[in-house]
Amino acid sequence: MNWLAIITLWIFLISSLVFVVGLVIWLITMARDKNPKRPRQVTLAAFGIALAALMTNAFI
Repeated sequence: MNWLAIITLWIFLISSLVFVVGLVIWLITMARDKNPKRPRQVTLAAFGIALAALMTNAFI
């Protein structure tokens, strides 16, 4: 396996974990009637990073 593929795999796995945790925190924040701006930003950024890593790994 290529070293770049391994790196993008780890980036994908870590950002996917951050995405799931951010999504749960986002939902909890919305349930408490607070402003979910920061959890939403973290969740969307983690989703973008995971998607970019997945697409990069697909072309390797």
